[in-house]
Amino acid sequence: MFMNSGGFIVVILCLYVIPAVMVGLLLFFLIQFARGRATGKAALIMLGMLLVTAIIFANLSTNKVEITPELRDSIRNIDDFKFSEFTPEKLPDLDRIFKSKSQPQQYDAYLQAIYNNDSPKELYQYFVQQLGSPLKNRQGSWDYSSNKSEYYDIPFFQAIQAENLTALQVFIDAIKNGSPEERKQAKDIVDAVPSYWLELELVFYPQVSRHIASDSELKQADLILSAFPELAITKEGVSIIDLTILSADARATKLFAKYSHPSSAALTAAGYVLTGETDKVIDVLNVQPSLLNKKIATPKYYSSMSLLDYITRFGKEDIVRKVYSMISRQDGELYNNSDSILFHTTGRIHDILSKGTKENEQESVAIFSFILNSLAHESVNISNEQLWTIVTEKFYIDNLYYGPKVERFNDEAIKAICTSPFGPQFLHYVNNLDNPDNDHKIKISIAAIRRNCQ
Repeated sequence: MFMNSGGFIVVILCLYVIPAVMVGLLLFFLIQFARGRATGKAALIMLGMLLVTAIIFANLSTNKVEITPELRDSIRNIDDFKFSEFTPEKLPDLDRIFKSKSQPQQYDAYLQAIYNNDSPKELYQYFVQQLGSPLKNRQGSWDYSSNKSEYYDIPFFQAIQAENLTALQVFIDAIKNGSPEERKQAKDIVDAVPSYWLELELVFYPQVSRHIASDSELKQADLILSAFPELAITKEGVSIIDLTILSADARATKLFAKYSHPSSAALTAAGYVLTGETDKVIDVLNVQPSLLNKKIATPKYYSSMSLLDYITRFGKEDIVRKVYSMISRQDGELYNNSDSILFHTTGRIHDILSKGTKENEQESVAIFSFILNSLAHESVNISNEQLWTIVTEKFYIDNLYYGPKVERFNDEAIKAICTSPFGPQFLHYVNNLDNPDNDHKIKISIAAIRRNCQ
């Protein structure tokens, strides 16, 4: 029986990699011992490494995979095809090898070929021509249920899990060009399988650390939806476009907008914010201004963020300015907590600072400056303690993700505080904090504020 990718990797480890490492470690130990270097602690360390490797090998061999003659034959069978060397010109050679194999061997080779993401489309077109629909199982049948099969037994789902866009494109074309009966069979199968086989809801699921879909993830989703547009809504009735809006993934939102609509008016408006459609945002709010206080949430996925919070956090500068110009802070229906507004407008600056990029930094600082001055104009009180916390927590970072340790302030954002009506009182407050006994962070924070405010 064909293995999934994990099983195949374990076999390779057991047959080739781990034994080679064990032999290498043993030779290294013997060489060092002969030179008189493998003594005392050094000898113990080397023997320990060898022992650990041997234990791993024994565990994998006895518990994970049984290296049977059939399994060895399966690996040799796949090696015969030399998929990594395949070019369209070698199709006659492939055909000769393929037709010399039994049906199970042919199917094993077919499924394993999908893991070669660099192979040309002609390889997968050949397999479709020889073995039929990529949604048939290894027996060449449509008559299977998901609880009796695994995704790695079916080429179409194997291509999705392997993120093989070339194979998936070939398979989608084959499904679209099939007969009406075959297309109905395909739809029934796709509707019945577990959602994780299709990698849609899972990829676009809202995460604490926002996941922005990659080019390949978007391409794969678009391919799947082009053949099965109904998959834009999950079996539980969740519109996946809602999830892309919650994740603030503009490209994914534009993609899913071709196949479905957000499930609420607030999410619809948030989608317009994300894709930069200013006029549509304003049109919606002119009709329903109370949407600004509605939560950006779905029945399945909760969010504490209101539409106004969302605009503050993710909106382009022109959208933010136009929306805030509509708001009267004295209007109880539209009133929104200033703490939440500050949290999101400073949060977008901190997001940029954390990523170590200058992209969109100027716009985010301009939005913060605009909102800070708007709050001052509406006589909203912002304490010096709040501003100090903003500078020391939102406008400062002491380490970049995936980079060297650094200490950096966003000077332009600090200047925005200094030039606002809150600036003079804040600088006075900061000067009074100066003390020789202050810790390092307080000292550098005071220095950064003075540098930008004086």
